[in-house]
Amino acid sequence: MPPVLIPVGTAIRSSRDANTVVYHDPRISANHLAQYMASTAAQQENIIVNARTMNTIPVANYEHARTTLTRSHTPAGIDEARMADLIAEMEANPGNDAFDLKCLEMSARAMRRFLPRVPGLVCEGNMVRRPPRGFDYILIEGVRVSVQPDIVFSFDRKGQRHYGGVLATFASGRHAALDRTSGGYEAGAYAAFFVHLFLSLRFAPEGGVPNPHYCYAVDTFRDRTWTAPTAQVRMLRNVEAACRAIERHWQRLEIDDLA
Repeated sequence: MPPVLIPVGTAIRSSRDANTVVYHDPRISANHLAQYMASTAAQQENIIVNARTMNTIPVANYEHARTTLTRSHTPAGIDEARMADLIAEMEANPGNDAFDLKCLEMSARAMRRFLPRVPGLVCEGNMVRRPPRGFDYILIEGVRVSVQPDIVFSFDRKGQRHYGGVLATFASGRHAALDRTSGGYEAGAYAAFFVHLFLSLRFAPEGGVPNPHYCYAVDTFRDRTWTAPTAQVRMLRNVEAACRAIERHWQRLEIDDLA
């Protein structure tokens, strides 16, 4: 079955144990699936185990960075001066508490690192607002894939509405790197491919033209940017095969839990 969109509110089976939520239906984010595509077997197993569970105890995150990236977009593209001002505001913000201050510090540091990537991101156009609950998921071979670009934009060219998007990763750890390679493709190329795939499923039925040249994945702490490849048949086959393997592995973990 080819990839399809499913509503973000589609029910997913889960259970809670102390401070952990266990998901019984396969689910994974675009960046984690991209990392999976270019990982060793041991790394892939770890990615699946981590995707299956979620700790309910809050951990420091980069939400302020994502908000800053989105707020920096204008019809003329990403405004570097505005982004710099927003970063300065984060750096001067004392936060609501120690946890919020930690998030602000992490986000400000990440956006300082992101800033030099801006000239390579051609994002002129009107912002497509993310729905309150996020964009719909892609269902690939039974696996629910969450692709949540930080920026989605549209522009008109030759009488057609074109779409592009930017998906950033801010984690500094090597485990989150998008520059690892497998089968001729880097993980970052897969992340950009997922942006294009999502835009294709979302806007092509309306006559929109998702443009791979404007579908970006950015690895902030590796100082790298990727655009979606124009030849995608082999990539999609690789992803579909990977999702079938994830679904089988997920079911084995479910059986092990019942043993």
